Amino acid sequence: MLDVGAGAGAFLRAMRVALPEWSVTGVEPNARAAAAARRTGAHVIQATIETAPLDGTVWDAITLWNVLEHLPDPLAVLRRLRQLLSPGGFIYMTVPLCDSWDARLCGAYWCGWELPRHFYAFDRASLGQLLNAAGLISSRSACLVGIEYHFTESLRLLINATVRQFTVRRLGIALTFSRPFRLLIRPYLWMAARMQRCTALTIAARAA
Repeated sequence: MLDVGAGAGAFLRAMRVALPEWSVTGVEPNARAAAAARRTGAHVIQATIETAPLDGTVWDAITLWNVLEHLPDPLAVLRRLRQLLSPGGFIYMTVPLCDSWDARLCGAYWCGWELPRHFYAFDRASLGQLLNAAGLISSRSACLVGIEYHFTESLRLLINATVRQFTVRRLGIALTFSRPFRLLIRPYLWMAARMQRCTALTIAARAA
């Protein structure tokens, strides 16, 4: 398995525990993060995915967790990763989608914009077009991570920016952390996940 954007290696460590028979490698451009990952025993190459010396190796699984939107040329990266896949291999990615219900509700205050760190904002159509252009096809998709976090964080940004009165603003933000509020929004979160309209969609893609 190859983890692109491995950070400090948390996912690599989890995989080494869950599947010790697997060989896992990470690619991480940040020197400090790559060094931290190596201190845990993880095999991490400090490089961008464009410059990492990976040719000649094939991978059964390649992961990009919230990475695609940070890349200046996601199409070139996906095309390279497709070439690195073994026959029957999969690329797994989580991507924030700007046509999610959270984005439509919170507008400019949706946490998924995250400027200037995000180069691209994908919707379902443009992400599908990108995969097709890279010679990939989505096999399965689901809302798996951050379902509550992304909605409540976007709501906090909205409250902080639009509520002028300090006390009301602080109370409104505090309310989003409360148990009653979390219970109140549970039906919305359940439906968003079921309809795959949450902020972050996880996709399993294979060669077309």
